[in-house]
Amino acid sequence: MTKGKKLKIIIQLLISFLIGYIFYRYIDFSKLADTMRKINIYMYILIIPLFIFACVINVFKWKLIISVWKKNVDFLLLLKFYMYTFFYNLFLPGSNSSDILRTIIIKKHLGSYSIAIGSIFMERFTGMVSLAFFSLISALFFPLPKFPQVLTYTIIFSSLLIIIIFFILTLNIIRLSFIEYLLKKILKANKLREKILNFFGAILLHNVPKKNIYIALFIGLLSQSIIIYLHYLIGISINCVLPFYAYLIAVPLSAFLKLIPLTINSFGVREGVFMYLFGFFGQFKEESILVGFISFSIQIFTGIFMGLIHIFDKELAKKD
Repeated sequence: MTKGKKLKIIIQLLISFLIGYIFYRYIDFSKLADTMRKINIYMYILIIPLFIFACVINVFKWKLIISVWKKNVDFLLLLKFYMYTFFYNLFLPGSNSSDILRTIIIKKHLGSYSIAIGSIFMERFTGMVSLAFFSLISALFFPLPKFPQVLTYTIIFSSLLIIIIFFILTLNIIRLSFIEYLLKKILKANKLREKILNFFGAILLHNVPKKNIYIALFIGLLSQSIIIYLHYLIGISINCVLPFYAYLIAVPLSAFLKLIPLTINSFGVREGVFMYLFGFFGQFKEESILVGFISFSIQIFTGIFMGLIHIFDKELAKKD
């Protein structure tokens, strides 16, 4: 491990401890425990398969995106890769470490590192565009009460920017030759320049059919709407009754902030966003944070479930 990576992990640990300390100081744990005892366990059990279903949809979306490069990978194989990288991600410091693992694994089956990166990037990015769409709808038509205007404008601008970037990539507005020209002016290192150029060569989608990308975007909208509805159900399960549009802004915003590697596995980011945004509705801090904790617990249970399937699958492979 390089010194830079060690320093990054140390900083993430310090920020994680700081967030943990803030929660410790400002959260009434007896009230949090009382709220936890009120959880509707039947609804909680219902939410887990709903989350797994959203994961399966994402795998189908990934397969569609891979097909853009005229590559065919078996759906069950992709599902297996998705499952055990999701499991290993529970123990890795970055919230998107599974993407690195998936890139390494899928490269062997695609025969191209740039296509592997491009497929993972577009699978993630179509999800981001879907979240940006929901954020934009919420900010424009369902503004939060007493929400700072500057943050509303920031959300609108950021959401529009993400959507515009998607269409720039898919409509071939930027040519690869232009990127190459810029890189030659900026970078002197040939190897690094070549890697960046290969990455842009994959995500700019030149000379490939775009139909499946737009279908993948529609699937992304479906997947993310399930995730948002899932959080809404979590709120109902602990009597944290908020209008659905509150989650339309809270879930996408927490997802975007989780992309910034501030803490270990994005600890506290989702909970902090929920506590801040739901406060505008007069919601207690304990209930708001618990929505985030329950969401994370569902990811843990799902990861363990996927990990057990992976281990069982390996045992069957050994017997065969």
